[in-house]
Amino acid sequence: MVRSAAFVLFHPSPDCSLTVVTTAGFTYDRMLHTMPDDAWDIIMKVHVRAPFRLIRAAAPFMRIKAENGRPPENRSIINVSSVSGLHGNIGQANYAAAKSAIVGFTKTIAQEWGAFGVRANTIAFGYILTR
Repeated sequence: MVRSAAFVLFHPSPDCSLTVVTTAGFTYDRMLHTMPDDAWDIIMKVHVRAPFRLIRAAAPFMRIKAENGRPPENRSIINVSSVSGLHGNIGQANYAAAKSAIVGFTKTIAQEWGAFGVRANTIAFGYILTR
C-alpha cells in the first residue's frame, strides 16, 4: 500500500518543489506494566515504519545531484512528532518511544540528504502550558 501511494505522490516535474509530510498516527494507551506486545508493535508500525517506507520511496526524487554546482530547490521533509516523544507521558510508553524515534529519524535524514539540498524538520505537537 505504501509503495503504491508513494508511486502516485512522487512524480513531480523537474522544476517543481517537492515536500513530503508524514502525519498519520493514533494512540494505543496502556500503562507500561500492562501493555501487550501488540500495543507496542502496532504503534511502531504506524508511527515509525510507515514514515520510513514513505520517505525511502521518495529517495530517488529527493536525492537529486547538483547541476552546475546548485542543488535542486524546494526539497523538504516534514515529520510530525509529539511532545510525548520529547518528554514522555503517563500511559504512552509506546507512543512516546515512536515519536522520539521520529525525531532521531528526521535528524538522520537531514545529515544524510542535506548535501542534496533536502531540508528535514520535525514538528512536535502537544499541549504546552504557557501561563
